[in-house]
Amino acid sequence: MSKPKPPVKVIHVQSELGTLAFKPGGKTRPRALEDASALIAQFVSVADDGIKDAIETIENISKKATSGMLQAEELNDVLMGTERVVGLASALERKRLNAVAHSLAHLVATFLPAGQGPAAPILVHMQAARLFASSDDGSEAATEAVLSELQRVREHFTRK
Repeated sequence: MSKPKPPVKVIHVQSELGTLAFKPGGKTRPRALEDASALIAQFVSVADDGIKDAIETIENISKKATSGMLQAEELNDVLMGTERVVGLASALERKRLNAVAHSLAHLVATFLPAGQGPAAPILVHMQAARLFASSDDGSEAATEAVLSELQRVREHFTRK
């Protein structure tokens, strides 16, 4: 016969989080939801400002183009601003603005190997971005019309 096993000893480790969970005080659920909503609204506001700032920066770079052409360094600055728009538009789930920014990124990427590119199509993309910057509302047909025109602009300026 085998020997009986000794009883298992269970050790409960006291943690700071476990202690805090049972202390009275803190926030009520409705208060926590209000605070979270306020933080989300603050994030949306900051992201909106970031989008507008990036669009304005890209426009300013494009408007300063010498003879209507941007050089490699300026194109890289435009691309960095575009990446900022893509990131913030994605975070805010603004699909239309995101599509415009991706279109611009593809356009600029085609100009970079040559070391220069025209400013006009970048400005056209920024006009579309301003239309879609504040919200993702609007008809699907209007959105498709704008995006198809941007596609035509891209094709025109990237045609070889």
